[in-house]
Amino acid sequence: MFALTGIPWLDAVLTFMGQHGYIATFLGGLLENVTVFGGFMPGETVVMTVSFLATRTDTLHPIPIWIASVLGTMAGSNVSYAIGHRGGRPLLDAIARRFHRLG
Repeated sequence: MFALTGIPWLDAVLTFMGQHGYIATFLGGLLENVTVFGGFMPGETVVMTVSFLATRTDTLHPIPIWIASVLGTMAGSNVSYAIGHRGGRPLLDAIARRFHRLG
């Protein structure tokens, strides 16, 4: 476990990201670019954190982190496009009916 901050829960998150950095980077890029999660997922922060951890460990390397980030971003953008393409205007109208301030 990394003891970088002295805050137990944050050190646990950093340890998880250090062990699963490439997957975390891919999922960070993916979820940041999916329409529903985009406002809640700090994808750049995940990439910066994993990149920082790459300087502290021998298991993570910058080029695969970059590739995972690009692939996650592309996948998230394609998922958002598919949601919009399949749902279209009726999906937007259904969302607007649930949230009256948007309608």
